[in-house]
Amino acid sequence: MAPNLFVGVCTLFKPQTWFCHKAHPKRNASVGRLEHWDSPIPGTYEYIPGRGWYLVATDFPSSINKRQPVNYCQITEKWVLQSDFEQRSHFAIVEVSPGKQKRMGFFRLDDGIAYVMCWNGQGALIPGPWERWCLDKETRKFRKMVIGDDPNRKKKVEG
Repeated sequence: MAPNLFVGVCTLFKPQTWFCHKAHPKRNASVGRLEHWDSPIPGTYEYIPGRGWYLVATDFPSSINKRQPVNYCQITEKWVLQSDFEQRSHFAIVEVSPGKQKRMGFFRLDDGIAYVMCWNGQGALIPGPWERWCLDKETRKFRKMVIGDDPNRKKKVEG
């Protein structure tokens, strides 16, 4: 029985509501919208609701033959391919204070040299601004950057 007597009586005396079928719109295979972007790779991108943006076709001949997911990177504040994002993300154990080591997440910046420590050990984003880190050439461990590590800074100081 219905929890409300009025709803029960209405349902009883309106048989057209007993078998109510809602009309579902036919779903198209391509429901998303297409846009042309110049970055991260010039080409056509498609938005699929509930799934996000995908690179569908490039403007120049390439080996991309399937949809590539594209994600917004909060660190660089721009769109990057998911495969590029995964290549630039690293987790390593670093010494945060003397005698204390922690597993932290790093992201390589666009210059290819500098990294920022932007994730904690569980993978949660640490709010910026972030200090710049680099890989030590001898020990192959992360350490904080000094002025001599950045080749772009040397060019600015000399010129």
